[in-house]
Amino acid sequence: MCAVNAKHLPFARCAPGQDVPVVLDTNILLDLYVFQDPRAHLLRPHVETRSMCFLASDQTVAELANVLTREKFSLSIQRQNDILSSWRSASQLLPQEAIQSSPWRCKDRDDQVFLDLAWTRRPAVLLSKDLHVLRFAKRALRDGVQISTAMHEDALGVPDADTSR
Repeated sequence: MCAVNAKHLPFARCAPGQDVPVVLDTNILLDLYVFQDPRAHLLRPHVETRSMCFLASDQTVAELANVLTREKFSLSIQRQNDILSSWRSASQLLPQEAIQSSPWRCKDRDDQVFLDLAWTRRPAVLLSKDLHVLRFAKRALRDGVQISTAMHEDALGVPDADTSR
């Protein structure tokens, strides 16, 4: 089983030594691979060394692939393929038939898959910047899924852009 020790994600609020799989939504992956956001770079060494268990599915990878083709990102086909290849090799791909429906229903169908993926492997962490996903944080926490954003999480040890000046 692919897993990460909770010490890598102290905000996951897990018992010491408990392993926690991590789901990254498309916005976090864009910050990591496309926008080169310095706060998202905290995840880069874990992606590169596979020291965390990142979960993905065919549906989440397909969404990332679709978003990467958007003209506003101006990514070459080679760069798109490099990103997808890196993410596929860094993540554990769960088969679609293994993914359970979460009890939280998101308005955006594209975002629902991230909730379902985290629910399937709970306890889990879902890192997202999407308000449709973040609104389930309190309910999900009661069910063993920590929904948070890596972009301003104090526990990650990176200050918000406004406080770093």
